[in-house]
Amino acid sequence: MVQSTATTPKTTTEPAGPCPNYRDCIETGPHDHHFNHTLRLRSDSGELLADGGMVADEDGPVVYLRGEDFHDAASLHAATARVRQMLDELDAMATRAFADHEARG
Repeated sequence: MVQSTATTPKTTTEPAGPCPNYRDCIETGPHDHHFNHTLRLRSDSGELLADGGMVADEDGPVVYLRGEDFHDAASLHAATARVRQMLDELDAMATRAFADHEARG
């Protein structure tokens, strides 16, 4: 089983946290550097499978997935679509591999 420590994404237009500039920023008090590094997906044994988050400063936000930085939503959406496709392919591979193993007796 895989466990996610991610919280439900905020979809409102009003700031949901303490930061008035970025809804997903978890920094409190006066600050110029915004961040959220809380999205982590771990295996049952605790191994990190994937992580993501955001950082922002006066130059704007950067959202990351593992070691890849994305500077616009469209680029991230394309990458997460590829991840979803890979996960679907992995599910299909697992189904075939375990069925083949069972068929061998």
